[in-house]
Amino acid sequence: MFDFSKRFRRRVFISHRGGHLAITIQRNNEHFLYVTIFTVFTVVFGFMCTVFVPAFLRVRSLADGLCVLPIAGFIVLWYAIGYRIFLWRSFGVEEVIVGQGTLHWHRKALWWKRNFEAVQSDIADVIPKTPWHGLSNHVEFVHKGRGYSIGDMILHDEATEIAHALRSALGLH
Repeated sequence: MFDFSKRFRRRVFISHRGGHLAITIQRNNEHFLYVTIFTVFTVVFGFMCTVFVPAFLRVRSLADGLCVLPIAGFIVLWYAIGYRIFLWRSFGVEEVIVGQGTLHWHRKALWWKRNFEAVQSDIADVIPKTPWHGLSNHVEFVHKGRGYSIGDMILHDEATEIAHALRSALGLH
């Protein structure tokens, strides 16, 4: 029905290095767009928080503070979620290496880094997830009954290529 994928450049690179499968997924294409959206999000969020400033200024006792605390926690939680999404969409890079019986998955967005290692025999399935709208294509693998998602907003063809390469490297035909 809709095909938004024509506006994006290729972000996935698959290679075989020294008997290992190496998959690199570069950051999203719209770097400026995400920075602008997060800036507007911060300004609007800050403006909305000014509604709560009078309530915070009227705190005179511990009981009043406990009543205001959930509101402050809710604000901080949603801003942190928005910041994490912005950070990943703007600067996120992934690298998956399969070799010598292990899958090593490294994710990095500026200073935020995550690593995941799995024994090849513990991975049950690799599935390309490509919904009709094409805005959240990704590859999911199942490790010990739990699903993990590789790639964020990749192209349909890239999702199927990654899934095929991972299935071949992991022996999951």
